[in-house]
Amino acid sequence: MTSEQLDHEMEHLHAKVTARSPEWPPHLDAPRPRPLFVVVPGPVEVWERT
Repeated sequence: MTSEQLDHEMEHLHAKVTARSPEWPPHLDAPRPRPLFVVVPGPVEVWERT
């Protein structure tokens, strides 16, 4: 998993949570991938919507 992909996923989650429960996003921690994934420098995947 790329670092920018992880950031993209966190932004997506933050937007969804904010829409459903505006008081909850401050409780979101920094993203931590499952041990199965190794984070490497890189961009968001090309198939992601912008």
